Amino acid sequence: MLTETILENITSLGPPELESLFDEYQAQNGAYKRGFLAYLYEHKHITAAEYKKIQIRERVALNHVADVTDVTGRDKHTPEASEVKITGTYIDHEAYVVLDPKPIDQGAMGEILIARDNKLNRTVAYKKIHPHVAKIPSYLGRFYLEAQITAQLQHPNIVPVYALMNSGSAVGYAMKLIDGVTLKDHIDATRDQYARDGQPDAQHSLDMRLDHFLKVCEALHYAHRKGVIHRDLKPVNIMIGSYNEVYVMDWGIAKTIEVDKGALDALGDRTVTVRHNEVDDRDKTRIGQVMGTPSYMSPEQADGELEILDHRADLYSLGLMLFELITLQRAINGKNSDEIMRKAKRGLLDWRPPCDGGSDKTEQLLAVVKKATCYDPDDRYASVEEFADDIRRAIRGEAIKARPEPFKYKVMRMISHHQKAAMNVVVAYSLLASLALALALWAMLQIQAQKARQLKEQTLSFFVNAASDKAQLIDAKFQRYEVILKGLAEGAASLLNHGAEDKGRYYTHETIADPTLGPRDYSYSGIYGFPVSMDYHSYKLAPGIKESEVRPILRRLNPLRRSFKALMLKSRDSDDITANDDARVQALIAREGLPLVWMFVGLEQGVMANYPGRTGYPVAYDPRYRPWYRGSLGNKDVRWLQPYIDVGGRGLVLPATSPLFNNRDELIGVAGVELTLDHIRENMLPMADIAGLEETYLLNAKAEIVVASSAESPAFGVNMLINTSEELEPFPVDYVVDRIRDEESGDYTYQVEGREKVVVYKRMNFSGWYYAAISDVAAMMETP
Repeated sequence: MLTETILENITSLGPPELESLFDEYQAQNGAYKRGFLAYLYEHKHITAAEYKKIQIRERVALNHVADVTDVTGRDKHTPEASEVKITGTYIDHEAYVVLDPKPIDQGAMGEILIARDNKLNRTVAYKKIHPHVAKIPSYLGRFYLEAQITAQLQHPNIVPVYALMNSGSAVGYAMKLIDGVTLKDHIDATRDQYARDGQPDAQHSLDMRLDHFLKVCEALHYAHRKGVIHRDLKPVNIMIGSYNEVYVMDWGIAKTIEVDKGALDALGDRTVTVRHNEVDDRDKTRIGQVMGTPSYMSPEQADGELEILDHRADLYSLGLMLFELITLQRAINGKNSDEIMRKAKRGLLDWRPPCDGGSDKTEQLLAVVKKATCYDPDDRYASVEEFADDIRRAIRGEAIKARPEPFKYKVMRMISHHQKAAMNVVVAYSLLASLALALALWAMLQIQAQKARQLKEQTLSFFVNAASDKAQLIDAKFQRYEVILKGLAEGAASLLNHGAEDKGRYYTHETIADPTLGPRDYSYSGIYGFPVSMDYHSYKLAPGIKESEVRPILRRLNPLRRSFKALMLKSRDSDDITANDDARVQALIAREGLPLVWMFVGLEQGVMANYPGRTGYPVAYDPRYRPWYRGSLGNKDVRWLQPYIDVGGRGLVLPATSPLFNNRDELIGVAGVELTLDHIRENMLPMADIAGLEETYLLNAKAEIVVASSAESPAFGVNMLINTSEELEPFPVDYVVDRIRDEESGDYTYQVEGREKVVVYKRMNFSGWYYAAISDVAAMMETP
């Protein structure tokens, strides 16, 4: 017979279907019932949610003491043992068994499976690190750290850990299996109820949401006093159980900090700070490494200041979550992760009205959010306890510490306690009303006089902010290209100084086009206008250099073919294509193209490795005389050079180069990457939704125009060999030229033929270059 728990919790199948499947299972496996659930799940008769729910809600079952006192010493072949054994993967000397290999949740580092504690007959969650991840000492150390921290945080609102297991390749720990939903699911359900019914039910009301949230605050305050900060607080890491119990989950990137003795004393004599086994210094988090979820990060965490983070970073994340509970919308949004990270670093929130339209309570709560999410940690609440206390005050309708009590509340309180005095105030107020009216009329005239000035200031401020945001986006892209170039330069220098000769096939610019010997992927690209190879680079030798003389060099550089492809793909804004996805990479090059158009390494011996691989270089081509090579002489680091004409026919290109040195610090070559000016002009310079915008520019540190948005791209033929750079014109506004040469940023308003113009010029980190934009002031103000 089927159990009541199975019949009550499986809704995707009716009782007759279940009975039929149970008869079929018994015919194949005998009368043993416990494996029936795994059978249903494995054959996709029930959902993962149903499978998990039944495992949690199954009636209590008890083992005889003899079944659990000596699990490892029992004869596995006796009939008694086979009767109690469960089909699955056994771990930790058979104390636990994984009920199904399919995870109920998983991530990059590990997965969570449903398991059973054989000794106590309870269902647990088994969090297991991926075997290949466990081979990396730093990741394995962090996994053990997570288990140790979570186990030592013994609080009703922190998920309890039962056991740590290490059985062969299975490294993991058992913890309580929560029957419930995440706070994110709870918020989504609330939002759906508002859209469908206009208001939520009692279980999803604001009071209930705040009740759940205060339990989270209690858990975090306890953790902070124990010396632990979470660093990844977000709704998906909060679980709400079926009895409204709340658990803070996933302490995978938690960090231990020092706390004063007074905080520990308040928790009791037996409480100590959380301890963990120390990991090697090489495995500790480096300064500048960003860890966490961008939409829920504090500015200092988004800036990578991990070594100085304290409990106020968690407090900021709690403020963002409180905002989401009130508005049912995330506080930090963006079109992509770069935009979200930029907002997180600057502490910019997308303020929205509360979902209830703006009651006194939600106005108070939003004031709490503002204080908790101040940019400067010193301006936030001193502790999560103070933060939670202000939330409780707002719920009770009392004045909060985040802002002074509104005047209307003070008046209402005074009236309720001093009615006679209140009447006198009313009389006095009547006498003052006439005077107030006269003052209001005068103030109205002043306001009208100021409106034009305010409108202009607001319009200019919007333009300045938009240009600043665009400068930051461009700066981030160029810094990414610099990182890619440094990776190429380090790889090339390492191969030249220490690498062995690679015996694999390589191609010169002549042999790569051979239809019988050339690479299989060598095919026509509509982006380049001729055939290229994404799997191989091609070598071009300077005139007079024989291949036999430099063959050892060619073989040492040959492994670059794998690095070239991976590095060039990193120039995309999206990482949805990997280097081994040959078909998608080929389609990308044929139809869309990449921001970086060429990557290369040129050597003092007259050798150049160019990627993508191509043919057809002019005979006189010598990499040592190209502008990118000569412009790098005397440099020690990455440098952006002046545009020049691409011999590959892509028009004017902008190169960035890095010199290569041997072990004696002697120059042995140059590595470089190139973008087309067309790509910069079309994809990086434009600003949307700016009325009156006339021109945008990329300027170098001398205030010379590298790229202008309105410039036309001249056409150049393939293999046009011109070994000189383009002469650049100065920026047309002399005042701005002087400010840029003094390394200043700002904005400037000036007149041109009776029209008022405004120019914004913002310095960027890469090579000290500038983004500049010019707009017509009247045209900006005329547009609503």
